[in-house]
Amino acid sequence: MAMLVDQPPKGPQWAFEVKRYGYRLAVHADPGRVRVNTRVDYDWFIRFAAIAAEARQLEH
Repeated sequence: MAMLVDQPPKGPQWAFEVKRYGYRLAVHADPGRVRVNTRVDYDWFIRFAAIAAEARQLEH
């Protein structure tokens, strides 16, 4: 779960995002399969097909 902080964490073990107005999605890119889901696990693959297509290009 996201939490509000003054500064993003430092170090290679951290990942963070800047939350602006819009949707928060998780993109899971596995060999042969890409999933795009909301925080409460709604499948939004079709709504964000362009993002899914780009995720397919990532190295696994």
